[in-house]
Amino acid sequence: MVQMRKFMMLAAVLLLSAGCTTPYGHYIWTGPFSVDGDMADAKAAKAPEGSFNEHLRVKYLALSEIEYAESDYADAAYYAQMAGAAGSGDTPQPAQPEGANFIEPAKSVGELQAARSRLMAALDSGARERSADHASTAQVMFDCWVEEQEENHEFDEIIVCKGAFEEAMATMAEKPKSAAEPMEPAARDYLVFFDFDKSNIRDDAAAILAKVRSAIDSLGSKKPVVLTGHTDRAGSYTYNQGLSERRAASVKAWLAGKGVSVTLTTGGKGETDLRVPTPDGVRKQENRRVEIRLD
Repeated sequence: MVQMRKFMMLAAVLLLSAGCTTPYGHYIWTGPFSVDGDMADAKAAKAPEGSFNEHLRVKYLALSEIEYAESDYADAAYYAQMAGAAGSGDTPQPAQPEGANFIEPAKSVGELQAARSRLMAALDSGARERSADHASTAQVMFDCWVEEQEENHEFDEIIVCKGAFEEAMATMAEKPKSAAEPMEPAARDYLVFFDFDKSNIRDDAAAILAKVRSAIDSLGSKKPVVLTGHTDRAGSYTYNQGLSERRAASVKAWLAGKGVSVTLTTGGKGETDLRVPTPDGVRKQENRRVEIRLD
């Protein structure tokens, strides 16, 4: 019954976070370890809320009260002193397995040394700042594991402490979810090009127009979209004027056919507004275009 009660109390430590109080009350006891004084100091010394040290203080203090309730005053004092140090601004380090009095030292020390190395690597790589809650749980539960391994409670407390340590370590190792990168604002100017003496929509033009459609949706503007057709200087002035207007009309028909509901205003400038100036009669791909403007 005593072991089961301690098992449940240990599990409760995992639910603590900075700023919470423990459910075990205030114990007053005066003895060789002065636990009452250590616990009082730990409760009074508070680190900044949410910090790694404050998480450590709360969780070490919880373990201290658990050990006190089980009349293990030596460990209660140890955890209270760790809590007080954390609250006072000194960051206590995890226990050193080499100093523990294990029943099976060869087996226990090696496993705990490896675990401590993993813990220190995580803490030194920024876990204290990046994941204060989980990092503090990993450290406190590691110390709990060392203590319970020393007392050889194989089937209850060791399982809880070791399991909580491994769970916290796994959580810290997870790649943090990066914030969604801000989307680039939709462009407002587009160009689609045409074959010589043609007004049909080419495949490359269709790909551009698909982006135009998405941009219209993204911008959410209800203002008219202006479509202006152009030609190169091959052909007569009058013919090119009509060809530029047909090109603009083709773009309008494509967009309308894809569900674009805003007003599409078309016009043509023939060969009067060249993108690349050329002599009369010269064919030039860059001039055979429709310019699209989103307001």
